Amino acid sequence: MYKNKIATSICVGLVILILPNCGQSHFINSTTIPSKTVTNTYTRIPTGTDTPTVVPSPSATSTIVPLPSQTSTIVLSPSDTLTLIQSPKLKNIIHQPLKSGTVILYGNLFYGESVITNITNEQPEIETVDVAKNEYVNYPIAYDNHTGEFLVTNVPAGKYQLHTRYHFSKTDPFPQPGDLDAWTVIGVEASESGMVIRSDVHLDMVIHLTAPENNSGDLGWANPGAIPSYDQGKLQFTWEPIAGADHYIICFTEVIPGPSSVPQELGCFTLTATSYAPDLPSSNGSIYQVKINGYDLIGNEIGILMCRINADSWSSFYAFEIN
Repeated sequence: MYKNKIATSICVGLVILILPNCGQSHFINSTTIPSKTVTNTYTRIPTGTDTPTVVPSPSATSTIVPLPSQTSTIVLSPSDTLTLIQSPKLKNIIHQPLKSGTVILYGNLFYGESVITNITNEQPEIETVDVAKNEYVNYPIAYDNHTGEFLVTNVPAGKYQLHTRYHFSKTDPFPQPGDLDAWTVIGVEASESGMVIRSDVHLDMVIHLTAPENNSGDLGWANPGAIPSYDQGKLQFTWEPIAGADHYIICFTEVIPGPSSVPQELGCFTLTATSYAPDLPSSNGSIYQVKINGYDLIGNEIGILMCRINADSWSSFYAFEIN
């Protein structure tokens, strides 16, 4: 159906979409889509966009969350941990006895390569999701805003998503441009009982899309017929630059509606600019999705496009149709 717009990559055997007039961009084949790439320059936490999981949130009816690859962790004894912790408040917690068969999760909150301290007057939101049960769990959490350190105590063996976010809007708990957000997957083994699992969290800044829509508010995609449509050749994506970003990667997929619909990867481009005008054919009933991520000079992801679908959910892509 798109034979005039599609080419086959002989070297990797993948179908890619050729988007002309790319300016400062160049094509990256689908084997290096950033959602599947892990960079561990400084124990980097990959954000990832594997199959989304829907979990009930304490502050909303549902939240769509990306499930990243499990991050590297360091297992420490409580005494060794005391030599690392700077916060007197957290040191006192380490001294307290743990419940049998549980561990402590410890780490620093990073933005880029710097520990976040006193970033706002607001405390960060730190929540723990039990992956097996697909639900939030209430383990005691402590955070010191002066040192950027956190502790989650009495955590039993299992696999968890640690959701950490700074809200820059006191009145809106959902992702807004400027918010810092991360989903970190941590595995706890039964043999690690009584120990401290260190896993630092690297927060991404939410990319502020300014065109074709502003992602600051509710886009209303949950309503029938709410996916926006644009005339062919007249669509341009523009966003505000992320502090510290060296380049951006913009990726396109196509979703054909149906009971077993799987997004087809169309292609990714690396940009130094903060705008891009794709040349896509008419969607003819399909839905296109675009993802935008920002990276620093050494390739660590520091920014991610987030779009609020409605009052209860959000997504890591922008959806649209082409007339």
